[in-house]
Amino acid sequence: MKKLFLTIIAAGVLLACSEKEPQIIAGHEWNPVSQVVADTSSELVSWKPFVVQLDYGKNFDFTTLKVEFIDSKGKVQFSQEKPVSSKMGSYTVQGKKNGSEMSAKDFFHSRETQEVTIRFSTGDRVIAERHLQLLADNK
Repeated sequence: MKKLFLTIIAAGVLLACSEKEPQIIAGHEWNPVSQVVADTSSELVSWKPFVVQLDYGKNFDFTTLKVEFIDSKGKVQFSQEKPVSSKMGSYTVQGKKNGSEMSAKDFFHSRETQEVTIRFSTGDRVIAERHLQLLADNK
């Protein structure tokens, strides 16, 4: 009985330690079958499609989620707050403009090379933040 109890405790500690930290995945490609962003990168070409996903690592333990795209000058270029469910563990942002996927320059309203910030928060708590290099529009 004592060994069973210790095994249960050890399994609980292992599960608690294996919980993933929330992370922001950004890229150019969305895989609709697996519902994930397929291309993760720290540099984004401004004219290519732009998809961002928050992977919380577990089911959401909050009811609203706010996403902000912030340019290098600190100005919020895109902001969206949506209700979420405890059945969700990830949230994806991708837009459509004139029937095609929106590019990074559409979200950030910029064609210049700059460091941009993507922030996910709920209430006063920042869940995850990521800095990316937005490369100039050469197209």
